Amino acid sequence: MPVLDSEGEQIQNFRLKSTDEQLTLDFSPPLEITPERQVLQLDMSLPDADLLAEVSEPDGDEPARRIPVSIPRGMSSGRTVLEYQLSAEGLSEISQIVLRKHADGPESTAESSAESSPARSGQEDSPFTSLLAFRLLDDFSALEIDDYRIRMPWYLSYNQRLLTMDGAPATGTETGAGPALNVYQEAEISSLMDDFPLLDYVPVIRLGYEYRKPEAGMPVRGFQEDEEAREFADPLPPLARVDLFSGESGAAPFQSFELRLRPGQQSVYLYPEMFSQDISAIRFTHDSVHGRMRALELLSIPRSPTVESPGPLPPPLPMDLGMIMNYSRGLWRNPEMELYSWNLFPQVLIIDFRDYELQARYLKRLAYFVEKEGFRGELLTNAQLAGRHGWNAHNYHPRDLSRFYNRAADEGFPLNEEELNLLELLLQRGILTENGGEYLEGEGQIISITDHPLQTEAARRLFLNHEALHGMFYNFPEFRELSTQLWNGMEESSREYLEYYFSYVGYDPEDSYLMINEFQAYMLQQDIVNLRWMVQSRMAPRILRRFPALENFVYGNNVDTGWEALRAGEALQTLIYQNYGLTAGDLFGLVPWEGDAEL
Repeated sequence: MPVLDSEGEQIQNFRLKSTDEQLTLDFSPPLEITPERQVLQLDMSLPDADLLAEVSEPDGDEPARRIPVSIPRGMSSGRTVLEYQLSAEGLSEISQIVLRKHADGPESTAESSAESSPARSGQEDSPFTSLLAFRLLDDFSALEIDDYRIRMPWYLSYNQRLLTMDGAPATGTETGAGPALNVYQEAEISSLMDDFPLLDYVPVIRLGYEYRKPEAGMPVRGFQEDEEAREFADPLPPLARVDLFSGESGAAPFQSFELRLRPGQQSVYLYPEMFSQDISAIRFTHDSVHGRMRALELLSIPRSPTVESPGPLPPPLPMDLGMIMNYSRGLWRNPEMELYSWNLFPQVLIIDFRDYELQARYLKRLAYFVEKEGFRGELLTNAQLAGRHGWNAHNYHPRDLSRFYNRAADEGFPLNEEELNLLELLLQRGILTENGGEYLEGEGQIISITDHPLQTEAARRLFLNHEALHGMFYNFPEFRELSTQLWNGMEESSREYLEYYFSYVGYDPEDSYLMINEFQAYMLQQDIVNLRWMVQSRMAPRILRRFPALENFVYGNNVDTGWEALRAGEALQTLIYQNYGLTAGDLFGLVPWEGDAEL
């Protein structure tokens, strides 16, 4: 079996022997301990018993040194990660590691060699049901959270158990009438609020997880055998359930979430202040061995700007779009707005304004300068902007932001206090940089929504989905390329139909990049099922409000354009689903668990 370093690269192999009473790892040649390999990490399933790990140096002029490491009962039960600081013992090489039950009595001598694979979870002949990874890592304090490690100074215990293996129930599990769940992980944690500096910081729990996309791709509904039919098959997002517990063990969860799993290694964030009860345990359950919780970490985010992060607003709260929908304005750190970063694309900064009026003072002039037909490239005065509608929600790339602020500086144009605050925020977050009085493009983008009191929840959800699609467009090159190909590949009449609609909305159809960006967002902002209706039936009368003379053109092309839009939407959805697990009309990853939802 391989020994891996912190980057997952193979260092060398080792030989594994398993018996009823112990697990032996032999290293030949001896494993060298270096400054970059200071922590021994074993990721494994263990018996519920006191254990003794003995780490041995190789034979030399002196007898081999054996260093015992005691692991008490309870901390070894189930799936766990053992960490041992090798540097504390002054070891330079390791020849053998033995894990055995810490109990009196003769040891079994009936060994079975397993050089290439660990014992299967659920085998009855060994309490050591699986050895999943062996790693040598650098100093624990410098490590990123990864590889199923639970690093929390506030944790009490952690356990995991596999309830099925390769589709078959594991030993001792009850399947009941329905299928057993494969992965069950639970971390019991101490009270977060006892010693947490609540006056200065927001407590945040980061839940790291991994979903290994199957070789056949992300799951789809039906068409599993027909590769051609699979191309546009309906997504069937893999789900996990995240349960939050309070109080004594065995109680029902006080809050549960549906987690739509994204491929690869991802993070979602829980905010304890959202809940009326303290969190004492967190459970992750998933029905496939492809997904698992990898980490829990307690973060603290300042409530106010700091010396390290100066500016008009404190650092953004990392958050899933679904949690933004449920994050109460009463928790905002600033009564006028809150600042988030999208957990899937952290470079996308999300500004949540209290209402449309405040958002307009920040962004309306910018909207006319960047996108509005007949005004693009112009700096309108406050008097010229009065009575004009901006947008209900916004998105901007640093390219356009730098042009806006450079033009205002060059012309000595008087900007609002809010626009200057935005500039300070953009510089603070690195979206713009300044060099010799010139504003240059940095990294990241901004999108905005509002919590306007007259705005419906459905409208807020639609605007958040739409603007987030622009954020993905800026950061996903293949998505931009496919959007461009689909737009350019449409029939000219269909493209013209959509351009008339975008003109009705207020976009400048002369800006081809803007047209492509809005095209993809309108194709995916709603469920694919409703896309053709939206293009064919909803857009047509709106186009005619602006262009009443086009009735023959509109009703002569709305049906064909609707079908072309549907094909484009399906292609775009397939791309974002297979790469990021996202579906049209619903980019939310963490939402409250509904009673009829099933894993």
